[in-house]
Amino acid sequence: MERRRSVRPPNWAELAERLASETDGAVVIKGEMLRKWLLTAEEARTDSRENLIRDGAQS
Repeated sequence: MERRRSVRPPNWAELAERLASETDGAVVIKGEMLRKWLLTAEEARTDSRENLIRDGAQS
């Protein structure tokens, strides 16, 4: 349990470095842009769910 508590998620810059490494440099981006992409994707997913719920309620 002690080890589990000490695990910290990577920051955006670390994720960007991993992405560049895992794609052999095909995708090179700053951590801030990854954060913005995630926020945009989460917003789109929320909007999509709300539309599905609203459309289902209207049927």
